[in-house]
Amino acid sequence: MFSFTTFVCGLFICQMSGVYSTASFQIGSVYCQKKTCEFVPDNLDWNKASAVGTFNDTILSTGWGILDLSAGHAFLQDQTDSDIMFAAGYLEGVFTARQMEDQFTNLFNTFFPSPVNKKLITKLNEWFIDQRNWAEYMIQANPNDPIWRHSSYIFAQLDGLYAGYKASASGNKTLDLFALNFLNANGDLFDLLSVLNPTSITDWTKFTAQEAENYFYENGHCSALIKILPGYENLFMSHAAWFTYPATNRIFKHYNLNVSDPATAARRLSFSSYPGYLESLDDFYILGSGLVMLETTNNVFNKSLYKYVTSKSLLAWQRVRIASMMAHSGREWTDILAKYNSGTYNNQYMVIDLKLVQLLSPLPDNTLWVAEQIPGLVVAEDLTPILRAGWSF
Repeated sequence: MFSFTTFVCGLFICQMSGVYSTASFQIGSVYCQKKTCEFVPDNLDWNKASAVGTFNDTILSTGWGILDLSAGHAFLQDQTDSDIMFAAGYLEGVFTARQMEDQFTNLFNTFFPSPVNKKLITKLNEWFIDQRNWAEYMIQANPNDPIWRHSSYIFAQLDGLYAGYKASASGNKTLDLFALNFLNANGDLFDLLSVLNPTSITDWTKFTAQEAENYFYENGHCSALIKILPGYENLFMSHAAWFTYPATNRIFKHYNLNVSDPATAARRLSFSSYPGYLESLDDFYILGSGLVMLETTNNVFNKSLYKYVTSKSLLAWQRVRIASMMAHSGREWTDILAKYNSGTYNNQYMVIDLKLVQLLSPLPDNTLWVAEQIPGLVVAEDLTPILRAGWSF
């Protein structure tokens, strides 16, 4: 079996050496009774706290902050999986409040340059509210469906993030729930803003070849590479984000979410991310289920497909988190992703199952599953034969 060491060196131990006294390093525990939480700094109470964690804000020295959160490891009476996720979100909100405000300022001005289209912002907020209301209805109507249970966990984590942000001693408390929806849906906005503002849709028939090429490079998002060495000595996976320079406020996040749901496959995940985002966006994930997920974005050239975009759906960032928690295999991951397709943030997703990789041996089927999404359709296939034939993907 391919060996990977995502969680060998827990950041709770590694980062406390030599950096504890710096102002950029935070450590703390959160104690919650349902959605009423208290943050206690300078303390890791594994026995009684709802969530514990550290945040090392080393953005100015390394280019990345490092966030490490664990929730649900203390035995607390009447604690539900949603409570665990809320506590994890709360602690992240406390730790990263100031960075969240910086990220919103940078990205809001990127997506809505002056003069700001206030009508479009109102329509976007209404769309977010409609989507959340529909999702909450589906959660209540389908308590035995694991996809909707895990949807409720993601929304609980988002609610906790907002509550923790508001309770933080850092930041100016300028962000509302729209701001958090905006940040987490940044990828979905690539398509959603065109749906809500049809006059902004690009007319490709009027582009010269050079203009079309420039548009592609300016509006593309991410590159990925997967390569197996000729003798199967090693497998390499890499990713480049291709995002805007105002989004260089990076955080690498490690979540250890000890939920009890039997349908949960990955309770631990590590991923590249940004302040205020509960997903990678890039996307680059290493999952406790033995899966690695990479992604690169597809431009939608046939804008008539936007008629399939609806608020009665799960946004891409939500489906990615749900699939990453639930899936044991690449095929399962792509099957879950295809459910309730929003038609926004249309990507090619690559899922590598490291459990199947035996170095020095040919890759077995189902090692690499690839899914592609457009509005109204998701297709997926086992593309391991491409790697096995010696090609890179």
